[in-house]
Amino acid sequence: MTKPFEIFLNRKSKKCRIFGYVDDSDCWIATNLAKDKDGYARVWYNQRDDRLHRAVYENFYNCSASGFEVTHICDTPSCSNPMHLTLDTHFNNMRGKVERGRQPRGTDIPASKLTDEQVIRIKLDTSHSVNEKAEMYSVSTSCIRAILKGKTWKHIVIDESTNTFNDIAITNKRATNILSIPSDQTLQKTDMGFKEAA
Repeated sequence: MTKPFEIFLNRKSKKCRIFGYVDDSDCWIATNLAKDKDGYARVWYNQRDDRLHRAVYENFYNCSASGFEVTHICDTPSCSNPMHLTLDTHFNNMRGKVERGRQPRGTDIPASKLTDEQVIRIKLDTSHSVNEKAEMYSVSTSCIRAILKGKTWKHIVIDESTNTFNDIAITNKRATNILSIPSDQTLQKTDMGFKEAA
């Protein structure tokens, strides 16, 4: 059950009144403010447009967050509960985002041209050159090299000893099962990539 809340931020010109509700995780979610593309509530605070959680932190703890990022221990961007906020460096904030699975990767990135299955096929295909793979999947050779060197699509882990879809685990947070085909089937290389053996 949600409960209403109200925040008064002290601004140089006047008090800023913010309404919202407290969710089941004790996050304070503002309802009278616009949110940016990343889901953070925006507020005019100290003569600048700022994210609400940053303004709440500075106001609640009566200190400047200059040079630091105000991070959420609850992983809820729209939360403004001061008990859920802490100061951290940009590096630590980004590392925590990746560790907690909040960093988009693979097909979660809108500009991605490949699917998880295509990347698996690229990694397993040893019969085609980098240039041929790039042409087959309509991507650059640098894209193929980055996949093969493990610089991109790191979340796809392949057991190359089998050279089949068997024993290939995708550690993507959205994948709940291991991609596999029946154990009596394997993939055979063809001129256009792979196909299931008959």
